[in-house]
Amino acid sequence: LGCGLFAAALLYAPGVAVRPPGRALGRSRVRMGGGLVDWLRTSGATVEGVRESSDGLLALAADARAGDVLLSVPEKLQLSAATLRANVMGSFLEGLPLSAGEHVPLALALLHELFLADSSLWAGWIACLPAPSEGSLDVPLLWSEAEQAEFAASTTLPVAQLLAEMRADYAALVGGPFAEAPDLFPPSVFSPQRYAWAHAVALSRAVRLDDELVLVAGAGDAARTLEPRLSNAGAERRVQGGLFSAKTSANVLVAREGATAGAPITLAVELSPAELLWGHGLLPAGRAGECELRLGVEPSDRLLSDKAEVLERAGLATSQLWTLRAGPLDRTDLLKFMRVVSLQGMDSFILEAVFINDVWDYHLAMPYSRVNEDAACDAAIGACMAALGRMTSDEAADGQAAAAADGSRATRMAALRVGERAALRDTARWLTQERALNEGKEYYQARRLRELNLDRPVSEDEVIPSY
Repeated sequence: LGCGLFAAALLYAPGVAVRPPGRALGRSRVRMGGGLVDWLRTSGATVEGVRESSDGLLALAADARAGDVLLSVPEKLQLSAATLRANVMGSFLEGLPLSAGEHVPLALALLHELFLADSSLWAGWIACLPAPSEGSLDVPLLWSEAEQAEFAASTTLPVAQLLAEMRADYAALVGGPFAEAPDLFPPSVFSPQRYAWAHAVALSRAVRLDDELVLVAGAGDAARTLEPRLSNAGAERRVQGGLFSAKTSANVLVAREGATAGAPITLAVELSPAELLWGHGLLPAGRAGECELRLGVEPSDRLLSDKAEVLERAGLATSQLWTLRAGPLDRTDLLKFMRVVSLQGMDSFILEAVFINDVWDYHLAMPYSRVNEDAACDAAIGACMAALGRMTSDEAADGQAAAAADGSRATRMAALRVGERAALRDTARWLTQERALNEGKEYYQARRLRELNLDRPVSEDEVIPSY
């Protein structure tokens, strides 16, 4: 799965129709009906005050009050891991170890609908999707290999690992179920290019309902924001009927404050700026100075299990993703975590069972030893500097490109680098300033003596003579 040069590969790959899949299915039928909104209505959805925008997403056609149902979609227009297990593909895919995450079943379920062509309930929805690398599908997964390499060098997000996991999954599928049932998984549909396309659609359209990641026609065709205050709608699952009628489930878009005519329907998501760019092609204004950095205990650390117990009690893992932000922020929780990570030698006695209940909340909430404090600061500073070192682009040029804000891929990546550099530098600066104070800090040994009132000269009446 090269993933790069996706659009060209999809258009001209041997055995693949010249049009991208979204344009090959039911195009004339859907377009004559007026697009996504008309297709939703003819497919059983209830649509109120909503229209389709030029980027393939939905917008508000009229003002809506908070609580108004903008869209109600029947359960039949939902794809999920359960959908995949229930169809004919499920038995071939069961137990197959796939590592690219919970979007994989959605991508495979979508490819099955593509395989069904115009007999699929989803044919009209697929036909309404933007062309690959256009509009709301202008996402890094469908960019050229060179652009993907630039994106990987623009962020702490492990882009190369994500692409490698997708390639590994596709190789496992090709060597397993695709080879076992070629009639069910024809190469013309389950090609590497279309596999990438299906993942891009799943990443950009999936919504989480009742803690389940699903593709819902219409409900996922909305813009995304990292700021809850900027969202004007929410996706929910509702059960209807009961008592004297059968209960049915529907997925709905519900208006929130600020739902005004002409505005794109926008859902709030909990992602980093880099994840938003990866999955949705967007870089949020005002949140660019942020990145995520993975820090943790080395797997070879002989104290791994003891440290894991301390961190688990604190709701953390031995390999933990930390959100770093630019600005004069308090980063004591990060330093506290690094104290646990850096415990070694004689300091490790604090991990004994007798202390375990107080390690996180008390003993390591404050400086523990000079050696430990230096090591904690140095390790975190080193991780920040290593991440900065992987961003090799010209900083001045990045600043100029980011200021242009023309929406191009190059500009989005430059703005991401500017923001992530700021977050990493400010975090490293705070840690460096903290390290400079280490000589004057009070550490565990002195603190315990003070608490026991033993940090003073011993009086004569406290001396017990030896005989």
